[in-house]
Amino acid sequence: MTPRQGAVALMGGGVTGPEIDAVAAVLAQQIATFPVGTSSGGFTLRIDRETGVQVLKSPSFGPLFSERASTLGSQGMLAVGVSAQSTRFVSMEGRSLQNGDLRSRAVLGGELVDVDRFTLNASTQTTNLSISYAADDAVDVGVIIPLVRISLNGTGTSLNVRTGRADQRVVDAAGAGIGDVIVRGKWNFFERRSGGLAAVTEVFLPTGSDERLSTTGRVRVRPSLVASATLGTFSPHVNLGYTFGGKGSEVRQSAGYLPTIVSGAAGDELNFALGADVTPIGPLTVFTDLIGRSMRSTVRFYEGQGALERLGAGAPPIMTFVPYVGSLNSNLGAVGARTMIMGANALVSFALLFPLTDGGLKPGLTPVVGFEYTFK
Repeated sequence: MTPRQGAVALMGGGVTGPEIDAVAAVLAQQIATFPVGTSSGGFTLRIDRETGVQVLKSPSFGPLFSERASTLGSQGMLAVGVSAQSTRFVSMEGRSLQNGDLRSRAVLGGELVDVDRFTLNASTQTTNLSISYAADDAVDVGVIIPLVRISLNGTGTSLNVRTGRADQRVVDAAGAGIGDVIVRGKWNFFERRSGGLAAVTEVFLPTGSDERLSTTGRVRVRPSLVASATLGTFSPHVNLGYTFGGKGSEVRQSAGYLPTIVSGAAGDELNFALGADVTPIGPLTVFTDLIGRSMRSTVRFYEGQGALERLGAGAPPIMTFVPYVGSLNSNLGAVGARTMIMGANALVSFALLFPLTDGGLKPGLTPVVGFEYTFK
């Protein structure tokens, strides 16, 4: 059973096909676009004017989730890397996924009873393969290939308000394969010893699978501006970008009934990152980042009351999650370290991602490990 089939089975036969498609798209939008632990190469080189040999531009190996302005720096350099991260989602719009807080209720026979109640375990294990190539001293090009396994399991219980009988469903679904591939380029158009500016463009290709909930289903383009500085062993950086993702989601209003999700498609995003790294000793860099996303025209939910249109006239009012289209602000913190091994050609990285907001599909603590090797 694929994750999408699991979502269909979990929601039950009373939900229409378009509604299921839309809810699956909402899940996929946030799962498939979760930040990955692969940035540009950690080794950045320049030619020393006095000796004529290659030396590091900065003592820092940089961050793991955001960007600094420096490129690899020497034409022909090649950096290859692999990273792995494991994410478990813990809540939806502030309601726990595991303890039955996701439910709809109605007053029947003078009592408040559960009409629908769900428990859900949703998690991803992602391995990212990356390659960056210095096409020029100031230009890098690269690709990131995510290999994603998504697991979805839980229970759904639905009460037939006309017959009073309950139906329980148990779901255990998983799927693995390629996610949305990222093609990227960076141009360091203003470089100084103490800092610089760069333009970054990323293109997200819809190479993932709707059935595995691992794609947004459309090409997305993200141009970004990157500013960074090197002040001794302290290196701050700022990223600001905008993702062109499409027209976004659509919810249909119906007089007297609950709104219906027509489309859960991804929309545009405003993206930013603010952070710094420090090099306390030569082969070690410690970094921290604030990673922000403001997803426009996405499906949000609030707890409200209305009647289910599919039950027809005379249906009892239901207290449930009511969909609407709005913006979702999702902020993550990241802390970690990168250190050199195998002489001066390889780096290992370790980081933790943690949520700073409760909206939408909220992740738990996400560990990330990585390895990078540079061919000079």
